Amino acid sequence: MERAVKYASKSTSDDKESRIQMLQQSKHFIDRFTEARQQIQSNHQEVLRICQQLLSNPGADNVVRVGDVFAQMIELENHQGDGGSAYKLVQQMQERGIMANRHLDQEMVFLLNLNIELTC
Repeated sequence: MERAVKYASKSTSDDKESRIQMLQQSKHFIDRFTEARQQIQSNHQEVLRICQQLLSNPGADNVVRVGDVFAQMIELENHQGDGGSAYKLVQQMQERGIMANRHLDQEMVFLLNLNIELTC
């Protein structure tokens, strides 16, 4: 990504600045998601905060697969034993039209649904 910014800065096109800005923003989103994944073992709250920021930024879904961001959060919440929060995230994912089965383990989704049904 840095190399792309470098080459774009040498461009002579009229939209040079907007391309550079777009590339830098894309790099920022990728770096943030990478940071979240690196902190998964040490700082759960920071991972959730970073993922929420990515989900709330409309430009991020052009760079980072939003389903992967949701999956990161769902897996973390489920691993922490918070099935209710994980289930709510699955619902939010589906409300956005993202197919959970492309990003999540089907057994985990089944168990989340089962746990919700048993608590209702």
